[in-house]
Amino acid sequence: MTYKTFKSEEIKTIFEDLANLRITVFRDYPYLYEGTLEYEKEYLQTYVRSEKSFLFTVFAGDKMVGATTCIPLADETGEVKNPSLKLGWTLILFFILGKVSYYRNSED
Repeated sequence: MTYKTFKSEEIKTIFEDLANLRITVFRDYPYLYEGTLEYEKEYLQTYVRSEKSFLFTVFAGDKMVGATTCIPLADETGEVKNPSLKLGWTLILFFILGKVSYYRNSED
């Protein structure tokens, strides 16, 4: 296993691997997510636009098998940050650690 980190614009360089991992992991219960590569790439642009976003990845050989994202709440989408704004929170004080995605198949 190898570990790699990416920040901000660097995240764009591994969009396809990250998008495919997210689709694979979230397809299973309890999410039952039926995402597309196109949607994932658009969603991940949020992390590219943020100067303080961070991605931690795990690779088995050339295959990405794990990842987690981090982003300041202030840089998130409206859907994510609006509930906090309604509560009067100061968004700059919060940092979101995304879901940890890990794929393991019977060959690992």
